[in-house]
Amino acid sequence: MPSIPTPQPRPRLRHPDWRPSARTGVSTSRRGSVLLVMLALLLLLMVLGFTAFTFTAQEHESAKYYAGAAQRTGIEVDSNLLFDFGLEQLLLGPNERNYQSALWPGRHSLIPNMLGMFAVHPDGSGRTFALDRHPYNGVG
Repeated sequence: MPSIPTPQPRPRLRHPDWRPSARTGVSTSRRGSVLLVMLALLLLLMVLGFTAFTFTAQEHESAKYYAGAAQRTGIEVDSNLLFDFGLEQLLLGPNERNYQSALWPGRHSLIPNMLGMFAVHPDGSGRTFALDRHPYNGVG
């Protein structure tokens, strides 16, 4: 039977300057430089980790405050009252002292805009009279 040749290991080639040599005069003072570089990188990663931890802890507290603010505080407001308040302002106009309303003077509300502005008669009888002496007649 023919024999199979086995591969021979290659001889390791080394560069003649693979370590500091006394022949070249290179000192061995750089032996700890890799260790210092690794420690610097570990320190950098540690600072990055602390920064990420601090940021996520702040976001967690902020989310807790936001969720707590959305909870009911025990004051219940009837939605019908709010709707009636808004509808009254839209139809009749806001109260005279409600300066914060977008419809405040009342001239943009629906009924005074259709029929004219009304006020209480000065004689104290409780009758109303039109404030607008020249109502819109549909022309011009």
